[in-house]
Amino acid sequence: MPTRILSAILLIFLSALSSAQEKSAAAFRPPASALEILSKFGIGESQFGNFFSGQPLGPAEVEVLAKILYRWPRLGQENVQAWRQKGVTWDQLVAEASQHRGEVHFFRGRVTHVAKVMLAPEVAERLEFDQYYTASIKIQDSPSVALVYARFLPAAWKLDAPIDEPVSVDGLFLKVGDAMAEPPPLLFAAERIAWHPDKPHPEFHIGPDQVALAQAGVDWGLYEVVKAENGRGIGGPDREPFYQTLAVMAGEKASQLAAPANAVDIPLLLQESENHLGSRMKVRGIARRITKVTVGADDIHKRFGIDHYYEIDLTVPLAKSLKVAKSADDKDALLYVNEFAVALLVPRLPEGIQAGENRHDQISADGTFYKLWTYQSAFAAQKNKRQAAPLLMAAEVRLIKPANPLSEYSGAIATMAMVMAAGTFLIIYWWFRLADRKAKAAAPAITIHDALRRGAEQAHDEKPNFEGLK
Repeated sequence: MPTRILSAILLIFLSALSSAQEKSAAAFRPPASALEILSKFGIGESQFGNFFSGQPLGPAEVEVLAKILYRWPRLGQENVQAWRQKGVTWDQLVAEASQHRGEVHFFRGRVTHVAKVMLAPEVAERLEFDQYYTASIKIQDSPSVALVYARFLPAAWKLDAPIDEPVSVDGLFLKVGDAMAEPPPLLFAAERIAWHPDKPHPEFHIGPDQVALAQAGVDWGLYEVVKAENGRGIGGPDREPFYQTLAVMAGEKASQLAAPANAVDIPLLLQESENHLGSRMKVRGIARRITKVTVGADDIHKRFGIDHYYEIDLTVPLAKSLKVAKSADDKDALLYVNEFAVALLVPRLPEGIQAGENRHDQISADGTFYKLWTYQSAFAAQKNKRQAAPLLMAAEVRLIKPANPLSEYSGAIATMAMVMAAGTFLIIYWWFRLADRKAKAAAPAITIHDALRRGAEQAHDEKPNFEGLK
């Protein structure tokens, strides 16, 4: 009997443990759809059922749309990308709209018109935002048109004006729009519309370098955030464009970026950094410290495959001394004489370079200027200031091996040896000439001492280069 009781207790315990494990596993199960998350905030099947295809948005639909836009950040971009539908055609959305409501569809296209929509005051007060935007987009490789309702648009776009710019969208499908339109638009909700300019816009400081970066996958509209964060630290509001840019450097599309024509210009970047975001620049200097930065964010792992990168703190030479001050009358100006600090981020290190303190590696890289950032340094702290430094990203870094400091000296020794050999030849030549002719008036023979002296003088003219030993 006691054995049976013990067995029963053990069976109950194991059953409870198994049930707890199943509940734990279920608790960590990633959400299967946007509807699953939105339903937790009162936006379920009944609310999505308010979207009636074949007609423009009505007041009840606008309120549900506003709630979706308000809760969008809770979806998580890593989940949004995981929910992207594959194999569903635009014709299927038109024919079976109700069956596809709430699905996430990623598409590219060209935006042709954007406008701003103001929410009703009572809705705006409740949802803590008062406007959203509509964008008409011709879907790439399709006759279909999308009408996207988004919280954010690139600040450079003009509202209610003709526009023709390449974009990409992660859109939550709502319904088919006005049936009287040709073709009827497909209606989507989205947090933002990503801008990938394919031509320069000098008025917005978008040149070939910025176009290449955007075409490689970066949402250039997010660089407005980078501009706002210029001169500050990293890891704040510009987290998204930071990792988008770093992902380009870590991937195959880095080869699309042109080789830079100009070297890093420290005075220019300190004065006009906001006008050069995304520009390509040559970097060459001495790496003082190399730190491996571990990326612990799970969403970055899933979206970009990045779990670490390297931060290289290097110094680049200055053509002349540089004084950094808030104004001409600033008595606490920082004076930089021979070199200036630059931060370079790379996804990997080449053979011959490793992370560590007190490095002295001479390196070069083709970098992309991300922004000017500031950090605490002992030098700047003397004046109660923060150190400002250009922050660049590169796909790779190259180690510059120092030249053999004795190479030129060895060449000089070889030259001297040749002169000595020639001198010896001349001695023998003149010796036999004098012996044969027995002419006392013949030209005097060059002595070994002359040969050595001339060889030494020639070697002294080419001083050995010991710069590699510094």
